[in-house]
Amino acid sequence: MIDTDSLNLPRLALSGQTALSTDRCSDNGFEKNLHYVIKNNTYSVAIALPSSVKPSFSSLTLEAEILYDSQPKPKDVFQVKATPFKYKAVVDSKNKRQCTFEFQVSVLSSQHEDMNFLVHIVCKDSATSKLVAEGYSEPMQCISKPDVLRKKRGVKTKKRTWNDRVTETLERLEEMQRATLALVADQPSAKSAKLDGPLAKPCVESPSEKFERGFRTMLEAYSAMSTENRAFKVRKMASSASASEQQTFLEMTDQFFVEGMANGTVLFEPTSSSASTFPLSSTSELQLIP
Repeated sequence: MIDTDSLNLPRLALSGQTALSTDRCSDNGFEKNLHYVIKNNTYSVAIALPSSVKPSFSSLTLEAEILYDSQPKPKDVFQVKATPFKYKAVVDSKNKRQCTFEFQVSVLSSQHEDMNFLVHIVCKDSATSKLVAEGYSEPMQCISKPDVLRKKRGVKTKKRTWNDRVTETLERLEEMQRATLALVADQPSAKSAKLDGPLAKPCVESPSEKFERGFRTMLEAYSAMSTENRAFKVRKMASSASASEQQTFLEMTDQFFVEGMANGTVLFEPTSSSASTFPLSSTSELQLIP
């Protein structure tokens, strides 16, 4: 890093900076422009000499370096095997006190991803090599291609967990239970009326009848639990279920999504097309549920 801290040099005026794209960002409460540049592409910084510096750029030599944009002051860029920065200065033919500083960032590894950089420019008297002025560009990030910037700005969505799916399913089933119980309350069971007669015969439950009874029992038990206890019980059942039981549960919930209840009306839409969309290969995945 070119040491200019003790010299208190006049500052070059920055009048423009080119980039692929520019965002506004906040750094320790200060608003800044953040410029995105593509590796090995040429960009420029327009600078002008302050009034306190008498010579023009024609009698000055410009040197530059790339630094980390850090607090309280910029730092050297480390961990690079080759010079990561190329530049040249073009003096304005009509005004020798103005100059366009062109640069390329050529070599930066993945370790520098999302790091902000500055271009530090110093002016030396060509005859005496005395430092007469210095300046800094606005912060920039170097990216490999425009697609990287589109991904940075993309909306990131949180992946839904197994616990999210089970909780949503049980909430929907609870709503289905209320609708089903309301429907049953309005329609007395014809089967019960027949079995109450003098010729009633012992009835052996069929698998479908056993399923209906078990389903309603499960919903009633779930509703009877406190809200705090429901998530714990779901996690406990999910962690202790075998692979075949997990598969059966997912198949059953998919049947609810497809077939629906309440006179054939589909009460809600499925959140997945099949059980295979969310495979459960081991219970270790279930243990990650908060």
